[in-house]
Amino acid sequence: MTISHRLELRSAPFLPSLALPAAVVALLGLLAVPLPAPLAAQDEPTFGEAIEVRRVNVDVVVTNANDVPVTGLTADDFALFEDGKKVEILNFAAYDEATPAASAAPAVPGEGAAGEVASLATPVSWVVYVDSAKLGPGLRNAATKNVQEFLAGKSQPADRLLVAGFDGTALRLYSPLTRDRLAFSQSLEALVHTGGEAVARRSRGEMLIQQLQSVLLNLNANSTATGEVESLKTGRAPTDPTVEPDTFWIELTSYVNDEAQRETNSLRALDQLLGMVSGIDGRVALVLVGAPIEVKPGDPIVRRAESRLGSSPDAARRMRDIELHQVDLTPQLTAVLQRANASRVTIFTIDASDNRELGMNQAEEKGLPGLAEASRFGNGSASASFALSALAEATGGRAYTASTTLTTKLGRAAGDLRTYYSLGYEPTRAEAGGFHKLEVRMRPAGLQARYRQGVRERDPNEVSSDAAVAALLGSPPENAFGLRVKIGTPDKNAPRARRKLTPVSIELPLASVLLMPDSALHRGQIDFYFALVDSHQILQRTESKRLDFSIPNDQLAQSLANYVTYQVELPVAKGSYQLSVVAVDRIGGESSTLVTPFTVAAN
Repeated sequence: MTISHRLELRSAPFLPSLALPAAVVALLGLLAVPLPAPLAAQDEPTFGEAIEVRRVNVDVVVTNANDVPVTGLTADDFALFEDGKKVEILNFAAYDEATPAASAAPAVPGEGAAGEVASLATPVSWVVYVDSAKLGPGLRNAATKNVQEFLAGKSQPADRLLVAGFDGTALRLYSPLTRDRLAFSQSLEALVHTGGEAVARRSRGEMLIQQLQSVLLNLNANSTATGEVESLKTGRAPTDPTVEPDTFWIELTSYVNDEAQRETNSLRALDQLLGMVSGIDGRVALVLVGAPIEVKPGDPIVRRAESRLGSSPDAARRMRDIELHQVDLTPQLTAVLQRANASRVTIFTIDASDNRELGMNQAEEKGLPGLAEASRFGNGSASASFALSALAEATGGRAYTASTTLTTKLGRAAGDLRTYYSLGYEPTRAEAGGFHKLEVRMRPAGLQARYRQGVRERDPNEVSSDAAVAALLGSPPENAFGLRVKIGTPDKNAPRARRKLTPVSIELPLASVLLMPDSALHRGQIDFYFALVDSHQILQRTESKRLDFSIPNDQLAQSLANYVTYQVELPVAKGSYQLSVVAVDRIGGESSTLVTPFTVAAN
């Protein structure tokens, strides 16, 4: 979403109004005057970076051959490697759900590897995410009910719960991050009553398979007749009406294109959700109820068509055309996996699909290969199954299939988040988006370790943008600066349009930010990040805005009593919204967040 903006400096309403000198007004770029160009890279303040302490926690679940948690280990039992190089474990903590509350000793950051007393794990944020785009209502609703029963019995009172879903069109938030179990249950009930495209999608795929099984198009490799139709070798006549070859090829191409778009949208929604939960403090468990992710959308049916249609020149040419329309989503899936590893998110996947007739096998819970290995398979169904479970594998989680025993099996997921070890280390600095591969080796033989497979660097913009979204989830924002947000009324004389330009003013006390002396001036640099969620639970991120300004030294004392007012216009349709604003002081390294509700009325 693109937003327009302007800037002004206003006196605080509870202080005497101050007349600012023209020099200050000009430097601040009041209203119609363009904002100054951003500071050159070599001139940008580095104060925030100079005091930054970078510490990453690698949470490790250790079990024996029978999948029973192993407790009582010390830091000496672990070796941590980043990109194949051993790194020092700076912090070590052991958490055991069996530890009596009276004897729990919380780990103290900075104590080093010596603090090895087991303590109770901190509360968990449980995010239930249901991807309805490819799921029929039967297995989907049964699996969702199992998750609800599991959390009712295994979540702790201090845990927070959130419900989100993808309906084939957009990511939707059905409940905020809450400890209210009743609200959580009601949100899940609302979700299971939503529809999806799974039935129509399945019918379309089955129609194509039926056509392939009933008639063979261009089977005879010696034939030069385009579109020749022959009966199956069983000797029986086709049970379906003859399918025009051109119609079949057009429909198959359209199916492949639609599957690619649907799978791309699904991955994009999951990436958005991971960006949201990345801003939540502490451990996050994402319970994903979905279907196998097809690395090459539509590939099971394409491969079946290729095997049945023979090698006639016409069939081979048409197959090449279809393959040109296919996309390989391995890079997008890899990016999603790395996004998950940017924070302490553990993913537990539940395959609630029933696509075996379409050649898409369900994932197994054990012996899961990595994504790189799965992508080497030429079979789209194999890659699809492994790609779903790879989300769990890459984050130290578990992969399940929907079954009558799912509630019981999910109990192990709760145990993983209560009994584990945490290894703290300082990662090698990399460019934003850079990824470090992690490996944990155990000294005792025969032990199994489950942990996230890597660390991805998040740049400051991503961190702040995620914080804006996290505030909309119900994560309590910290308004350290004393931000104030005022929502105006759209111009009634503006041309009628579905989206109205709604004015928003963000007021920031100048005294709350750090100004950097620069010769005869003091410079400030503030970044603003915005996120919206509407009454339909659809999230919208807007572009960020940077504010660079300068104040002459002889006017500094007077100006500090004022507010910086930053004005934007948000193009939004009529309805109710929650607006999240994050202001980041790039020099001081501090941030402030505020969430404001507002409504845009109809004309």
